Amino acid sequence: MKIRLKDNTIRIRLSMDELACLAEGETVTMATALGTHSLLTELVPCEDSHDIGLQDGLLFIKIEQSKYQNLHASEEEGFEIELGDSIILIQKDYQCVGREEALNVGLFPNPKGEDAAC
Repeated sequence: MKIRLKDNTIRIRLSMDELACLAEGETVTMATALGTHSLLTELVPCEDSHDIGLQDGLLFIKIEQSKYQNLHASEEEGFEIELGDSIILIQKDYQCVGREEALNVGLFPNPKGEDAAC
């Protein structure tokens, strides 16, 4: 999972395995060290509503499991959810052409092919 923050937008890029887990209803978690503190980010598939929150070093994002299932089964790049003043972008993480192969393991094949630059 890769997370990018810009203003009120959180963009999350998912590997093939992470998206498969979310589509199956499993929570995906990532820990990030912030100096002597840490931030735990959890993507939680749920039944019927979306939610976002931050509490005691835990950022949780709840999105309907069906959104992950639809993304997993399609050629779509991602989807967008508005939660109050926040915008959540969930996207497939694509392989970068010219990048060290070890950094591309588990990522989606680049739809632009071998000629695509990152």
